[in-house]
Amino acid sequence: MYLAAALDGLGAHPAAWHRSGTAGLYDPARVVAMTRLAEEGLLDLITLDDQQPVTAAGGAPHGALDASLVLTQAAGTTVHLGLFPTGVTTGDPVVAAARIATFDRVTGGRGGWRPRVALTDEERRRATEDPERYVAFTEERFAQATDFTGAVTELWAAWREDERSGLRRVVRRGGAFDVDACPKVPVLPSGPPLTAVLAHFSTPYRLAARHADLVFVTPFSRDDVVAVLTEVRAHCAEQERGPMPLTVLADLNVVIADTEAEAAARRSALDALAPLNSDAATFTGTPAGLADLLEEWHSDAGVDGFRLRPAVLSEDLPKVVSGLVPVLQERGLFKTAYGAPLRSRLRPAAAQR
Repeated sequence: MYLAAALDGLGAHPAAWHRSGTAGLYDPARVVAMTRLAEEGLLDLITLDDQQPVTAAGGAPHGALDASLVLTQAAGTTVHLGLFPTGVTTGDPVVAAARIATFDRVTGGRGGWRPRVALTDEERRRATEDPERYVAFTEERFAQATDFTGAVTELWAAWREDERSGLRRVVRRGGAFDVDACPKVPVLPSGPPLTAVLAHFSTPYRLAARHADLVFVTPFSRDDVVAVLTEVRAHCAEQERGPMPLTVLADLNVVIADTEAEAAARRSALDALAPLNSDAATFTGTPAGLADLLEEWHSDAGVDGFRLRPAVLSEDLPKVVSGLVPVLQERGLFKTAYGAPLRSRLRPAAAQR
């Protein structure tokens, strides 16, 4: 199976800052250290989201380092790990395409991006006040995101280094973004940067099916995994990309400790400070118990792997590396060394279907 980790903020739990303190929130060295730890654990990739609500809640620390910049620094201390910063789907797609292609070159072909729909606090508030308007608003924003992502991928298709003599001016009319651009940053011969999409329901599933290489999904049970994979396959078939051209990773919040009691106590203490209301399932328990769940969803339900969201990065990511990974290796479910480069490592899951 594939393993990824989300390195957002100080952890996935809103009370993470109470346990780890806030001193490192704006310290690039902390993110670099977590990235190096993920590579020590042979994880396939990490993601970093720098998009925060405009208004802080409950006295929590607020803000985030620019994801692309801090992961550029992390690239210099890692060799194999895939690095996926967030990219908001607004602005000029030509600028975005050039920036992400540059990042991929800086990382030596390990760079990707996660296109993300951006909402202001006021937009989110007004949309959620009216359920009917919220549905229409969501469709509108994802249509824009789909068009933006499509423009970026079309630019990359025209900027192939192995076809330097054929690099062409891109003229694109129609949709939310018109593009008229000369080549800026040729993509690597190994291919364009990988695109990963977080998807909870049909609209972002369609975006992933059309333009992505990886999709992060949010099932809450084994049956959910089966249902999600069935729907994603159907959307991929509609796009005529084959039955499943995507590598599918299930998102999972994790609170890990050496014993069940210790994990439950940690979770209880965190929830007492601020409840975790997440879009993804949460596991609380031991590394072996987490391995049992991952094995069931991977071997029985068919998901390719997982993007783990450590509840408290400084506590749970080390447990993933020192506890979970060895258990999965003992069961023959996870690699014991890096092999092929990132693109080749991630794409076989789709190619073998």
